[in-house]
Amino acid sequence: MAQKSGIDIGKKVTRRELIDELVRVASKRIDKPIDELFEMDHDDLVRYFDEREVETAELLDLLKELELSPDRKTRKNVIEFAARELAETGRFRRIARNQHRVSSGSVLR
Repeated sequence: MAQKSGIDIGKKVTRRELIDELVRVASKRIDKPIDELFEMDHDDLVRYFDEREVETAELLDLLKELELSPDRKTRKNVIEFAARELAETGRFRRIARNQHRVSSGSVLR
């Protein structure tokens, strides 16, 4: 399966790594070759990525494959987004954990 999917299997690849890679390749939404993407203008690319519901991870992989990295402003936006999402999720987890303690009677009132 891996060879048919164009996945290079190393000698020390674990079963889990192989499964993860197979799933990643099978779930790719970008089905156009790089050269065809280069022929598209900005609006066409936005529409294509949007219509195909391309995941962020796949877009980042594409940029990494092309050895393109975001500029400072874009990198700062990604950092801000990641920090905001992690902080909010952490806050909700702490609230849920505290609620669980209160409802189970492990916290003094």
